[in-house]
Amino acid sequence: MEISPKKNEINFAYADNAFDTIHGELDKTKFYGTEYVIWESTQICPFIAAKLKRKEYCVIWRDNNFSSKPVYNNEFDEIFKKFLAERINYIEQYAEMNIYPCETTKEALDLIKRKKYNKIILISNVGTDLGGKTFIDEARKILNNDVLALFLAYNIAHLDWIKNYKNALFSNESSFYEEYLKCFSEKIRDKKSEILNLKSNMESHYKVKFNFDNKFLEFPNYKSEGSYGELKF
Repeated sequence: MEISPKKNEINFAYADNAFDTIHGELDKTKFYGTEYVIWESTQICPFIAAKLKRKEYCVIWRDNNFSSKPVYNNEFDEIFKKFLAERINYIEQYAEMNIYPCETTKEALDLIKRKKYNKIILISNVGTDLGGKTFIDEARKILNNDVLALFLAYNIAHLDWIKNYKNALFSNESSFYEEYLKCFSEKIRDKKSEILNLKSNMESHYKVKFNFDNKFLEFPNYKSEGSYGELKF
């Protein structure tokens, strides 16, 4: 006999992993969870609503010193790992964006392929094998533009090639790194001007001239609206 629902009644059914003990092996292709049935389309149900806001920028940071293992097997391992831990802590506490630290170039590039429709801030160390340069070269191919990149390195001699490398900045000081991230704050309306001002300050500090074009902050793949189903990876 069918029981008629009461006015404004909400029914629910629940199934979890224990459900398979009754009906055999759990079919992982199907959904198991909580189902609510509201009988009348006009009835009012109290609920909590949350509005999600997409962050305009995210940080993908490639550095082999993110490894838990020694990289150089000397005193620099402790210095670099401490530096990275402090910088990550800064982002988590004060910056207004998500950060994705990656130990290897492959890991970072795979992530960029998945997030290529976002505005990605690129950061990398240089490395003794110029692995950071290789990473930025390949990342820019995925992003379809020579987007801005920050190289962090202890050895200031890398400025000899970085100053000629398009749309790149160099820093061996935490203050410049922090100013770089602040340029992408949601509070900053004219981010290009803010970055160019930082560039000027860094040029004065390091006594070099960085090689910028006027497209350093353009992301051709960026999608601000539309369905995720329309994206191709």
